[in-house]
Amino acid sequence: MPTKDHPIDSPTQLQRLADEDPSLEHNLNIILFAPLAHSEVLQQCRDHNSRYAKDSEGRRCGLTDYEYLNIDTLAKAWRDNWKTLPVTSISRVTFDLTLPTPDEGVEQVRWEHGSRTGVKIHPPEREMTSLVNTLVLEMHMRSRGRVKMEVVSRGEGVQARMGMITSYIEALETQGRSSTERSLRERSRRS
Repeated sequence: MPTKDHPIDSPTQLQRLADEDPSLEHNLNIILFAPLAHSEVLQQCRDHNSRYAKDSEGRRCGLTDYEYLNIDTLAKAWRDNWKTLPVTSISRVTFDLTLPTPDEGVEQVRWEHGSRTGVKIHPPEREMTSLVNTLVLEMHMRSRGRVKMEVVSRGEGVQARMGMITSYIEALETQGRSSTERSLRERSRRS
């Protein structure tokens, strides 16, 4: 079956896939943090309170040079649009964790464990991992394990989280194969 590649850099772009040719297989490249290239989205995600250092009792005790983004709104937009995605003609999904570069007109955003020279704004890695795992699980369940998935990034500093997500994807695929093999064995015993 012929395939068509779709770079998706906004949650709302997922909606247009409902109108695509169902006779083609579709490969999706989900660029999760591309919306941060738009200054209004970045400003909406900024959490200036995260710059405050806190003591052991949770009281503010000074400012840090680092600010963490609040990606709740962005994550909700991806999840909401993901639910409407028609999965029958999708064959592969790639989750691209690449962050927008400063020459795209926004302030520098880097992963916490990447280069810290001049970097002040970070997406929260735990929330990013949770978002990707949620999307992976939903796609796996809705497609019954048929869709292949992977995670990539052209940036530095997120490799450990990518490894965790890759392990999660592999575990789902292994679990799916095991349950399919069990079902086939049970059917052959009954015959």
